[in-house]
Amino acid sequence: MYAWPRVSSWIGGAVVGATSLAFAPVALAEEVIIDGADAPVLGYWQGEAAVAEKTIVSVEGQPFSQAVRVTTIEPSEPVWDIQVLSPNSIAEVEAGDELLVTFWARVEPVEGKTPQVTAILQTDGGADYLTVIEPALSDEWTQFERRVTSEAAHGVDELAVVFHLGHVEQTVEIADPRMIVVE
Repeated sequence: MYAWPRVSSWIGGAVVGATSLAFAPVALAEEVIIDGADAPVLGYWQGEAAVAEKTIVSVEGQPFSQAVRVTTIEPSEPVWDIQVLSPNSIAEVEAGDELLVTFWARVEPVEGKTPQVTAILQTDGGADYLTVIEPALSDEWTQFERRVTSEAAHGVDELAVVFHLGHVEQTVEIADPRMIVVE
C-alpha cells in the first residue's frame, strides 16, 4: 500500500469518457493497478518520420531510481508519433472505481519553446480515453496526479498511461507512472 500526499492544485486537460475530480487528500491505496516504480516505461514508439532519441537515466534523491528521457529533436505530426507507454494494468478495474493516476516529470528548458506533454490514461489500443493530463512542466521533478472515476470495467492489461511527446523540441524525463484504486 502507498500513502499519497495532499495535493490541492488542478492539472489542466480535457476529460473524455470519465468523470474527473479536483484533487483531494487520498487514502491508502486498496490496489495498485499500474506500477512503474521498477521500470519507468514498458514501451517507446516513434513514427517513421519522427526525429527523437530515448534513453533510460539513473535518478538520485527521488522516490524512484530511473526515468525515461526523450529528446524530441523535431516536432512530429501527429504528436503521438513520439510516445512513451507505462506498464499495462496488472489488475482489473471495476465500473465506478475511483482511480488515481500519478507520474513524475521534468523538462530541460529550450529557449523560446514552451514544453508540452500530453499524458493519457487510455484503453489498450487507444480506443477510449479515461482522462487526459497536460502538465505544466518545469526543470524540477514534479509529481502530477489526477483522480478519475472509471465508467466501465477494464481487465488486466487493458489500461496504460501513454505520454505524447511530439509537440515541440524538448527533452522530457518521465518516471514512476502509477494508477491505483483509492478508497
